[in-house]
Amino acid sequence: MLVLALFCNSLYLNRHKKIISEGLNIVGQTNQLTDQIVHESEAQRQFVRLQMPAQIQMSNIRYSIKDLSSGGLGIFGLDPAPKKGETLEFELVLPFMDFALDIKLKAEAIHVDKKNKLTGCRFIDVNQNQVSILNHVIKSFMAGDIVSASEILNVVSRENFVNVRKHGAGAESSKGAKLKQYGIYTLLALATVGLGFFIFNNILDNMLVIKSANSQVNAQTMSVLAPASGVYTPLIAAGAGTVDKGATIGTITNAASGVSVRVVSPCDCFIRESTAIENGYFAEGSSLFTLIPRQSNVMIESFVPMADASKIKIGTSAIVRIAGAGIEIEGKVIDMKAGTNVALIGEQPQSLITIKPSKPLSADNMDRPAFVEFHL
Repeated sequence: MLVLALFCNSLYLNRHKKIISEGLNIVGQTNQLTDQIVHESEAQRQFVRLQMPAQIQMSNIRYSIKDLSSGGLGIFGLDPAPKKGETLEFELVLPFMDFALDIKLKAEAIHVDKKNKLTGCRFIDVNQNQVSILNHVIKSFMAGDIVSASEILNVVSRENFVNVRKHGAGAESSKGAKLKQYGIYTLLALATVGLGFFIFNNILDNMLVIKSANSQVNAQTMSVLAPASGVYTPLIAAGAGTVDKGATIGTITNAASGVSVRVVSPCDCFIRESTAIENGYFAEGSSLFTLIPRQSNVMIESFVPMADASKIKIGTSAIVRIAGAGIEIEGKVIDMKAGTNVALIGEQPQSLITIKPSKPLSADNMDRPAFVEFHL
């Protein structure tokens, strides 16, 4: 019989525990702690009212209570009855099987039922530890769990609150978070604009600009030929860079007859190239010098694939960068021909385009490589 009684008692306690533990989740907090306990029912101020054997002690007098929750309680028999809005200080006494728990609390009188001598109160100035203990006790009572003193100590020592998740129109970000957010949006906008500009610029380049790296500085040249066959004798200083029109550059002497014939400069010229070697024998008509008239316009010649050349017209603007001279100059297309220099035209048909610079170029730039952009 003793064993049966203990077994029934155990079943009763377990059932009693389970009923209690189902409820305290939905118990919320009042005033400043409402923001710290995150639960739908708490956020909506819906508190579970629980009938449990608890009392309050105030001025060394114990009073029965009704509808205990984490938000407040009802007190029977207060005499004199408090006024609405009056603050009450008391100890909530929670009895258990092997110990009793007293919690010091403050409450505000919300309504007074003088007929039933019942004062409805809501808790105020409740701290985290008080709320943790209330929640744990009420949960355990509803679930039927037996609350021990060690469990209460564990509840007090641990962190029982979570950060409130803000959402909806009322949730405002901090100033720093807003600045960070706007900064990210600004960077994304700038990156998008920059990418769009880069793509647009590339499209324009492909459509409106033709580039050629196969270009060089050039000018009209004149060749000085041997007037007769014989041995060449120079009459200008070695390494001379210029000659005047009508000046004797050298002589060609016939070895058999001993007759000398003068080699005369046809212009005021720069000496671009000389093949005349002192005491060298030259046949009549062979080249001795290549000259550039001083008044000759220095041009830029550029080889462009035929497919691109079809888009270029006489008068098309060009930008020329001359390698080694650090010169960038504007120019216009003045002539176009089919390319004949196999060494330059490569595998595909090329067009030789002549560009006149907007400012005169020195003959010192002759034969320098150039990079040309044709702007259609």
